[in-house]
Amino acid sequence: MEKLATLSHKEILKLDKDYSKAAKAADLVYVSDKSPGYTRQKKGSGFAYFDGDTVVTDEDTLERIKKLAIPPAWKEVWICKKPNGHIQATGQDVKGRKQYRYHPQ
Repeated sequence: MEKLATLSHKEILKLDKDYSKAAKAADLVYVSDKSPGYTRQKKGSGFAYFDGDTVVTDEDTLERIKKLAIPPAWKEVWICKKPNGHIQATGQDVKGRKQYRYHPQ
């Protein structure tokens, strides 16, 4: 079992204002959906995932993406390339609102 970082109340309050430090405290990397990531395109009855113009074929990456359970209705999907990114995916729901999938840690 992993030991979680022990933080004082003051340290926790400081982390609330510094997102990069908060991610680091959880052993995650602070990321933005403005950075390069994987994209999703409809293919047949499912989806294909792309790294730029290249189809993603790595089984571990595809398994990680599958576990994110990104709703099929989401448009403009961005998926973080880093398995330890604090945001794992973003997209727009059917009403055009931006939605997020965060790392569970």
